[in-house]
Amino acid sequence: MRFSIFQDSRRGQRKLNQDRVAWCYSREALVMVLADGMGGHPLGEVAAQILIRHVVRAFQLDAQPALDEPGLFLSRALTGAHQAILDYTWAHQLADPPSTTAVASVVQHGVAQWAHAGD
Repeated sequence: MRFSIFQDSRRGQRKLNQDRVAWCYSREALVMVLADGMGGHPLGEVAAQILIRHVVRAFQLDAQPALDEPGLFLSRALTGAHQAILDYTWAHQLADPPSTTAVASVVQHGVAQWAHAGD
């Protein structure tokens, strides 16, 4: 599989850049993930980082070298990331969970499938 990736992120007027982006690939599949911590919520950058790490790890485990069901993978990966954020909230005894939006895509066998959470 051949592909090119370009990324850019701008902090704007915020104190912290809460954007996170990652991609990972095998011989037959590519996953791309974008997370943007939700402004006005505490620790959005933490939620975005947890989500990115979780999706990439899940891909590394499941894409051997292709995913059996890319759509199901995306659903499970985002659900698992949500649970990981809730686990972080509980472990750190936070009143409110960190929040992030997410977009993820798997490209495999010439087909792209997408999933998103948030706006």
